[in-house]
Amino acid sequence: MDDALDVWGVHGVGGVLGIIATGLFASLAWNSGGANGLLEGGTLRFFLIETGSVLLAAAYAFGFSYAALWLINKITPVKVSEEEEEVGLDESLHGENAYELIYNILPCTKLPRFSEVLVLSRVKYILLDILNRI
Repeated sequence: MDDALDVWGVHGVGGVLGIIATGLFASLAWNSGGANGLLEGGTLRFFLIETGSVLLAAAYAFGFSYAALWLINKITPVKVSEEEEEVGLDESLHGENAYELIYNILPCTKLPRFSEVLVLSRVKYILLDILNRI
């Protein structure tokens, strides 16, 4: 799965760990209207409610995302072909390059993958910056 914005890493993992930690470490000393977590002398029931809420939220998010992507895919494809991906989406979808490639410095016999293009473009700009300072 492509997660360019790292949504799962930031919100998903952080949320899951936070909810499970609440089930473990919650304390009436901090929130008298709440409950104690499992490691603070609370009940297994509270921990299982917290853990169950994570599972329920994950199932809902998966189901809704799957249904939405299925519906969108019926209208327009949600995935490009491997050939389009190899060429790069800027070139294959828009007919232009968003970044100046390093072809002028290092001749290539085949198009690099997009991740290689980013690295090579960065190297090119670093080299040009060094040359301009000399």
